[in-house]
Amino acid sequence: MHNDQRSRGARPDTDNVRSIQQYAAQAIGRAELTRAAAQAAMEKATRPDVRELAGYELMEAKAVISCLKELGAQVPPLGPDARSALETISNASRGAAFDRTYIAAQCENHAYLRDLTAAYLENSDPQTPDARERQGRQLAAMALCSATEHAAIANRISREIRS
Repeated sequence: MHNDQRSRGARPDTDNVRSIQQYAAQAIGRAELTRAAAQAAMEKATRPDVRELAGYELMEAKAVISCLKELGAQVPPLGPDARSALETISNASRGAAFDRTYIAAQCENHAYLRDLTAAYLENSDPQTPDARERQGRQLAAMALCSATEHAAIANRISREIRS
């Protein structure tokens, strides 16, 4: 199973993420799932904080996908598990049910992206002479900040929704 097709709650393949190509291959599919889910949330979310997060997610996903494409990554078709996750989000009824479903998916997806990005930064060579690798590390450094922050926000909203 390709990494972009992992089931929800899966962990990234952190042992095999030492180059920008390896990072991008795993990250771009997750970023595309984030983009599609955020677009659905912009239409169906009812909590203001969920809509706000979805707006940030949409902006982030578009930027990350664009940068990864410039580094040579191709957006793969959504795998069966990613399609299933997106269908679950898209089919959730507008309102509280949608908000819970979307936020749960964001908690999982951002934990995955945070862990994947941290592993790439840890495993790749910070002194690389390769300009593409340096660009990849710069993108990853920014993406790690965003994924960490968005995971924390999604987890906070999730706790609030459950209480």
